[in-house]
Amino acid sequence: MSLVLIVIPGEEIYWRGYIQQQLKKYKEGDTILIATILYATAHLYSDAYLLVLAAIGGGMAWGWLYEKTKNFWVPLLSHILFDLLILVIIPLL
Repeated sequence: MSLVLIVIPGEEIYWRGYIQQQLKKYKEGDTILIATILYATAHLYSDAYLLVLAAIGGGMAWGWLYEKTKNFWVPLLSHILFDLLILVIIPLL
């Protein structure tokens, strides 16, 4: 439950709402890619390489969703659904 209520909203607020927006101030064009690389790098410490791959794919998708919709809730709901799918419904790890 803390994953849905605390971790995922915290990740979205930080990576999409703060990091991706700060990168847009300094660099145009590659902000989603750079934010995704940083996001995936943070997952390296888990030693779960499937999680790193999921972070790369998810980071690109959620970054793109955030840019296209200009709405925080769209990538947040997508992130929650994705995590529930891979961790609860069809566990990969």
